[in-house]
Amino acid sequence: MNDLRAELVAENKKIRWEPEYLRDGRMGEWLASAKDWAISRERYWGTPLPIWQSADGSEQLVIDSIDELKKHTKKSGNRYFIMRHGEARSNVENFVHSDDAIENDLTEGGRETVKRNTQKLREDTNIDFIITSPLKRAQDTARITQEVLGDSRPSVLIDERLREMDMGVFNGKQQPEWKAFFDSRARRFVMAPKGAETYVQVRCRVGEFLFELEKNYSDKKILIITHMD
Repeated sequence: MNDLRAELVAENKKIRWEPEYLRDGRMGEWLASAKDWAISRERYWGTPLPIWQSADGSEQLVIDSIDELKKHTKKSGNRYFIMRHGEARSNVENFVHSDDAIENDLTEGGRETVKRNTQKLREDTNIDFIITSPLKRAQDTARITQEVLGDSRPSVLIDERLREMDMGVFNGKQQPEWKAFFDSRARRFVMAPKGAETYVQVRCRVGEFLFELEKNYSDKKILIITHMD
């Protein structure tokens, strides 16, 4: 994780997030000397400051740490369990796969592993419902899980936001080909092949999904079946 963070910092130094017409013109020179205002520009253009104000304007709250932010965060009481789909043909043959137009079923070994892991889950907790990626290998994993859980047999929901990272023109290609497109792992956050997604885009859709769960449910045990990335 520290190595990845270092790569991202280096990458951010290469990419100037400010618009060029502001960064290089008179406005940029003025902003550079506006020390009080420029606090929010220390790393990224337009970084929001952690200041909250009540609707009537009578109270302000400045958050100075992650721990303090957590104290003010509403808790749903939900418990989340994350499962990656079982081993599929793409894992054995080492190709990337984000579109069911290419056949990619679970292997027999993958099915057995799902059964064993679900049995452990069954002994630990009662799942209220399962939410899965729409891709077949994830849906098959959800169905096996549902069967092993037995009497409780939680319902299975499908959410498009849990799908595999879109590989674009590399869908169905060998993993080394896809990896060779990037000169570093950090570049996957800010660039993508034609028709593909960046890690930032994946993070946004999955974040939206999680915030929605926190908003709509409370005190639930939710199993999420998705993909590695």
